[in-house]
Amino acid sequence: MEAAAVVSVDSPACSSSPHARSAGWTLAVVAAVGVSVALLTWRAADAGLGWLVADAVLVAALLAGVHRGRPRAAQWLLAVASLWLAAATAWYASDWALATAFPASVVTLAMLALVSARGIGVTGLSDLGGASFDAVRALPGGIADAAKTPIVAVGAGARGHFFGVLRGALIGVPLAGVFALLLSADSHFRHALTRMVHRSGEGMELAVWTVATTAALLVAYAVLARLQRPRNADATLPAAWLALPYRAEGDAPAPVAAPTGPRVRTLTWGVVLGHVVAVFGVYVGANAGSLFVGHEHLRSRGTATYAEYLHEGFTQVSVATLLAVACVVLGHVLLRPRAGEPRIAGGRAMIAVEIALLALVGVTLASCGHRLALYEEAYGYTYLRLGVWLLQLGVAGLLMMTVARCLARAWRGWGTALAWSGVSFALLAGSVNADGWIARRNVARARAGAPLDVAYLAGLSEDARGVLADVRAIDVDAADDLEGAWLQSTAIHHARGWRARRGLGAP
Repeated sequence: MEAAAVVSVDSPACSSSPHARSAGWTLAVVAAVGVSVALLTWRAADAGLGWLVADAVLVAALLAGVHRGRPRAAQWLLAVASLWLAAATAWYASDWALATAFPASVVTLAMLALVSARGIGVTGLSDLGGASFDAVRALPGGIADAAKTPIVAVGAGARGHFFGVLRGALIGVPLAGVFALLLSADSHFRHALTRMVHRSGEGMELAVWTVATTAALLVAYAVLARLQRPRNADATLPAAWLALPYRAEGDAPAPVAAPTGPRVRTLTWGVVLGHVVAVFGVYVGANAGSLFVGHEHLRSRGTATYAEYLHEGFTQVSVATLLAVACVVLGHVLLRPRAGEPRIAGGRAMIAVEIALLALVGVTLASCGHRLALYEEAYGYTYLRLGVWLLQLGVAGLLMMTVARCLARAWRGWGTALAWSGVSFALLAGSVNADGWIARRNVARARAGAPLDVAYLAGLSEDARGVLADVRAIDVDAADDLEGAWLQSTAIHHARGWRARRGLGAP
């Protein structure tokens, strides 16, 4: 199955040679997959059922055509994740699903391709970064391999006929164009030619899309085939670290010993983190009286408004939180011995500094979440605020994993845990019925006495239709308006054809 990466245009390949048969089989399978995906995605108005079926075809092709042997657990998990997220785009009708589940399904599909090519296991998912870099480097060679595959597939005998037809077309098409231009002076011929061009427009567009899709898949297969080649582990070692050739005794230079120990002294990095801890400590101390205030404080005269309390430095504080976690992780990289020993340098003092920084970061993150909750209770629930909640949830998970790594000092599985956590987070974000959740929270807020933003709810999809009974108990006219808006949304989604059909799970 590696024909796309190993064929050579200079190798003798008759129509019945192994090279030609292997390249021909590769080309036939990739073409079949490319045509199927092109037909499912061409002019699709939305990523719905069509994308789900296309994703299933690509997943099956990766499991059957790229990996050698039976699929491993990591492949099955990523395949299920990609199909689940693709199904979410068809199950939900909301824009939230398109913004989260659709790109996440594409990313998990790409992860599945790299895992299948490299044979990465469940505990080795941290190697995906290196595999992605290798895939980018292999792209030029993959394009060349993909271009050679059709040439080798036709064999030496048929290759002459192929180039003969190609040369004839290069001469015949312009010549036919000249004659067509001359004969177009006749009105009947001109009208017939115009009708042919108009009728063939969609066919030509479909043909171009199919060829482009198949070519892209062939290049992707060629790149994956290159990733399957065994790597030379010694190729990345500096030349000075390699064994030197033998010379006469006494004239060979002294061998250069590989450096050992951490890249940065523990004391030096402890001082760096100490400064960051001091900054966060001053921030928490300066805002100690307002980190977790309630509605009564914000409604008092002379205090900050809800908007000021939420937005004042919210983005900057969130970025600072992520950078603080990144500082701890970078420190672990710098404090790891170069000789490959698993334990990260640093004793109890270093652990105390790291935990102090992460604790202050946790307090800051909790304050941000508290501010957002107060703002939502005052002004309602939206896509943007739900997205911020999920982002903070992800940062909290990252914070807890980093704390565990600080305590363990030798946890090699942090990168793998981070990768699988990202997949899990994508599944969570893509599986949320965002419109239904936002509608329920806003209706509950209205039942508590707050105004109901009917205009915003009307802009949601039919996924929110489950709250109609509760809205009708509050405001009959608002319920009628929402029902009409959501019926119109359903009609729009159903009028785009089965490939773009979405909202299958709408109540």
